[in-house]
Amino acid sequence: MQHRAPQESRAFHALLLGVAIPVLAAPIGWLVAVWARRRARLTGHHLWARRIAGLALVDTLVALAVLGIALAPGEATAPLTEGRPAPRGFLGVTVEGPAEGGGVRITPLAGMPAEAAGLREGDVLLAIDDAPIDSAEALRAAVNEDPFSARRVRVRRGDATFDRSIEPVRGAPRGPVVGAEGLFVPLHERTAAECLAAERPRIGWPQLVLYALVAALGLGLFLATRQRGGADGLLWLLGAALLLAVAGVGLLARYGTCRAVAGTTIGGALVALVAQAAALVLGGWALRRRVPAAGPLLAPLPPLRAYARALFYAFAWVPRTGLLAWALAGAAAALAPGWLGDLARLQTGTALDAFAGAELGAGGAALLLIGGALLGPIGEELVFRGALLPHLARTFSPWAAIVASGVVFGFLHVHHGASIAGPLTLGVILGWAWARTGDLRVPIALHCTFNAGALVTTVLLA
Repeated sequence: MQHRAPQESRAFHALLLGVAIPVLAAPIGWLVAVWARRRARLTGHHLWARRIAGLALVDTLVALAVLGIALAPGEATAPLTEGRPAPRGFLGVTVEGPAEGGGVRITPLAGMPAEAAGLREGDVLLAIDDAPIDSAEALRAAVNEDPFSARRVRVRRGDATFDRSIEPVRGAPRGPVVGAEGLFVPLHERTAAECLAAERPRIGWPQLVLYALVAALGLGLFLATRQRGGADGLLWLLGAALLLAVAGVGLLARYGTCRAVAGTTIGGALVALVAQAAALVLGGWALRRRVPAAGPLLAPLPPLRAYARALFYAFAWVPRTGLLAWALAGAAAALAPGWLGDLARLQTGTALDAFAGAELGAGGAALLLIGGALLGPIGEELVFRGALLPHLARTFSPWAAIVASGVVFGFLHVHHGASIAGPLTLGVILGWAWARTGDLRVPIALHCTFNAGALVTTVLLA
């Protein structure tokens, strides 16, 4: 097995830890499946025996996937870590351009490590640990060779040259995210035009292809319901308009805060998150009012029991489906390095990426939880389990409606890349919880639980 880079190795071992229980449980699962099969012959209850056998089969596939990843050469597994940019170190400087005589002219950012080390505006950064620096790209590459350790920086000021030791801070995958000096203290001053350009989403052809597939999926479901005589054309039109409007609200919120403080800030991203979630709640509530009320679609369960069972299903299946999707995406990227490989490893970043490593403080954490763990889940449940699922159930069987609504929900998270397996699985589980209770509060509580757990463990406790 080839040696893995430290960053890749950390991700690899974190993945192994996350699936250790299902992988180690595979042989135990087969023993339990055999015992359940024998019991079923005596009792006549074959359903749970089949379920346990299916789970053991999936665990076997998971174990084989982990073994294949562990034994694969480094170049074959590289696509698995390329899809999602890793956090990086940040000295806290902006590069103004190359300087005469070599190096780059820099401006330290307030409150960041470079300023604390005594660097000043107009200083020329010559080298980092003897690696010469002649561009912003060279600076980033040198820092991220060892992104979170103190680095020796050589600086020229006037005719004098000196060294400083600077320890980088954690940066976000797509740029530095800080908040130690305040949520609304900008990293860079921007004009109105610069604010609009900076906050505008950047979408390449792979994202366009995937979002076109989402649109095709929605159109296909609409045509299928229309053919069966149960389509509400206005409902589908309003749903599509709502998703576009929510994206527009986020853009306006980020642009507005950028204009207000003359720069891009972590606070602006949080305000946009809350604004989008609030818009989704209002629009979802309006959509739900257009759909006639429906009771349980499947055998009824008490709400608390459905909540507990859905949690069990989520913990049982999300790690399994996630790893299998991750391995399949890596295999596709390795075997098809062209456009298919680009699609396989596509990950444009999640909401969590924008806040990873940020100094949010109490106010920022509250905004993050309100937008991401309360309003966001409520809005999504109003749309997908409050409006879409009961609408589909009028023309499809209960399980077909559950799976179809879960797939639409999951594919609206295409920016997660291979991790889309998580939202797809959760979408089906949330639909099942509503179908067993007819109570929208159950999937809302589940969704809030999942999102809060993800935010707390990956952002607030990172």
